[in-house]
Amino acid sequence: MRLNTKDRHSYMRYVYLFMLILVIFDMLLIRIPGTIGVELPYLTIFVGAILLLIIYRGNAVFRYDSDGEVLILDSRDPVWGHFLNLNKLYEFPKRKFMGYRIKRLPFRRTLILKVRSKEAKYKTLRVNISYLKPSEVRHLSRSLDSVAKANKNISHDAHDDD
Repeated sequence: MRLNTKDRHSYMRYVYLFMLILVIFDMLLIRIPGTIGVELPYLTIFVGAILLLIIYRGNAVFRYDSDGEVLILDSRDPVWGHFLNLNKLYEFPKRKFMGYRIKRLPFRRTLILKVRSKEAKYKTLRVNISYLKPSEVRHLSRSLDSVAKANKNISHDAHDDD
């Protein structure tokens, strides 16, 4: 199954552009003498709060691909991913996938994957999926369930052969 939310990349750029225009407008209002008693940059404070919420929610662009023998999860942000090192790309063989869960917090959803590793029993990978629609989350869950079920069948068959 493939899931790609690249169209949200341009949407987030417009949101950032609108917020930048609000901040510039707010700074111009403060500097103009005789305006209606504007002493604090109210719009800038509002934009700052919205920006913190956007960063808290995580990356807007998510790509998932389970076709073939490799699971690919790619999470990117059009602007802040480069500065804050938020962009994540995980590629691993399906056979190493052990399970997953979705952690729900206010305004945020995180996909937590368990993957077998050589050093320890398993590794935990975290990917933000806050911007996925509920139907996309259902499709992602269904796909991950089928991969996990196939891995359990393979591991049971390997134990039966012993």
